[in-house]
Amino acid sequence: MKKRALPQGRQQLRLRCRDRRRLIRWGEWTGCPLTLRRCLAVAKVASGQSRAQASRELLCAPSTVVSAVQRYQESGREGLLDRRAQNGQRKVDERFRQTPCRVLEGTPQQSGWRRPTWTRELLVREVKKRGLAHVSPATMGRALASVGAKRRRPRPVVRCPWPARRRQRRLWQLRCRAALARPDEPVIFEDEMDVHLNPKIGPDWTLPGQRREVVTPGNNQKPYVAGALDANTARMTWVQGEKKTSALFIDLVRAVDTAYPKAKRLHLILDNAATHSSKKTQKALKAMVERLVLHFLPPFLPPGQPHRARLAGRARQRHPQPPLQGDGCAHGRGGRLPRRAQLAENGQPVAARRTGSTRSLRRFENYERSFSSSTLRPRRPISSKARTPTRSPSRPCPPSRAWRAPG
Repeated sequence: MKKRALPQGRQQLRLRCRDRRRLIRWGEWTGCPLTLRRCLAVAKVASGQSRAQASRELLCAPSTVVSAVQRYQESGREGLLDRRAQNGQRKVDERFRQTPCRVLEGTPQQSGWRRPTWTRELLVREVKKRGLAHVSPATMGRALASVGAKRRRPRPVVRCPWPARRRQRRLWQLRCRAALARPDEPVIFEDEMDVHLNPKIGPDWTLPGQRREVVTPGNNQKPYVAGALDANTARMTWVQGEKKTSALFIDLVRAVDTAYPKAKRLHLILDNAATHSSKKTQKALKAMVERLVLHFLPPFLPPGQPHRARLAGRARQRHPQPPLQGDGCAHGRGGRLPRRAQLAENGQPVAARRTGSTRSLRRFENYERSFSSSTLRPRRPISSKARTPTRSPSRPCPPSRAWRAPG
């Protein structure tokens, strides 16, 4: 009886032990896990195992083993390589990745589209319009992940109504005032913030059947903290209140007045909150008209000021028992004072901090001489009883809109 020939892929494959080891080492050298699995499938079949038994040991489908053996019989070990390497030049190269980065710097409206936000499909069309290859949305998603792009919600902001020139001039004046601060006339940044006691809950890794519990106070409680940061010594003075009202600001001003008993004048740089210029605040600060000068920032100033971040860090570190008014001041670094603040409190001489170059200070002095005081109007009418102390010519006072409590 004549034997029938086995179909292609079912013919017996025999390799010596040395050839099988060489084939497996070559598969490891390629670095491709799929190529290595094909080499292992060929080695097992060549050792006498059936294709079904090899597929069970390799945890793959039998058709994968049959296909690997057939490719080896047709083209040798080169046939076990990933054939996608022969697809041609890659579409997603370095130039392709740089194009979405430039596109994402603007909005779809700036590129001529009607959508307010970018999507993967819209990015594909925009990249194709700029002369690059057409790819699928999934490929565009992988390209965005490779450059670190993520989907984030836009942050709503309010623009300052002042012209850019006026806003920059006011900020420059306040920076110069902080740079030229003297020990007898400290410059202090003031701000308020609320502390949420309810913890922020996010996703966490847990085992099956487990779910973590986070203890919360129930209804969200928000104590308010008002702080003042010395621009020269980094000294922090703050008070706590139950509501963000004029009383909280008045308590802070009184605490600052107590913390600086030897200062001739206190310069407070603060925002345009209604509690800073209310009738109650003006009436309460009437007795401090000779010492207190308020310098208001431009309205709707963008966040990121150093004193705001420092106040937030102090409040989170010291709550729920932050120092109340009369405690003086609170400092970071585990309750220790900075070196400059320690010398100042002990009465030792402290070297002046050089915050600007001589050219910048000289430019500011020339600007002050040519600046007319009549061009800036005060925020509130200045009392006729308020005396204006003189400053030495060597330490000029920056021209800024200062509000004094009416006498």
